[in-house]
Amino acid sequence: MTRFLLVRNIPAGGSRRAVARAARAGGAVLAVCLSSLAALAAAAPAQADDAAQPVRAVLPTPGGLSSLARIAVPSGQPVELLEAVVEEHEQEAWLILRYLAPQIVRDGGGGNGFDHEASAPDLDYLCNSEGVREFDARARQGAQIHQVVVTMLNRPLERGTSDPDVIQFNEAYRVEDGACMMEFY
Repeated sequence: MTRFLLVRNIPAGGSRRAVARAARAGGAVLAVCLSSLAALAAAAPAQADDAAQPVRAVLPTPGGLSSLARIAVPSGQPVELLEAVVEEHEQEAWLILRYLAPQIVRDGGGGNGFDHEASAPDLDYLCNSEGVREFDARARQGAQIHQVVVTMLNRPLERGTSDPDVIQFNEAYRVEDGACMMEFY
């Protein structure tokens, strides 16, 4: 699995520390100096077992995805890119796009949040806009992506871990003729 950590807010003069920390964790790094990354850099573990999962800081991704801006989605809820990863699943490459959507709520949660039904058009939109753009960019680089998975989370969660308090909406798509087609299992 290739992990892309979308890095932002690296403080001037602090980028060497952030790059060194990521390199010790086994990653190749491309970093951009913006403002303050102290919390993110300090949170990057530098343990020996992290070397098995290299971290690559990318800003922006091959398709131009960036974690710097809020993404306008049909529902109007705030959404930001957390990460873009390519994973191998049963001899297929999947492009995983993970987004922070802090106002999503469990179905039937009521209140002022966005449940899965209200967020479904956003998931489709994210695939058809950012997902297709990233899919095409990676295809031009020779990657053969078989599926695009779009995930919205109400708060950041490391991929592959679980937390019952984190709400996640996931949809899987295949890209055909420049459009996302939902995969049904």
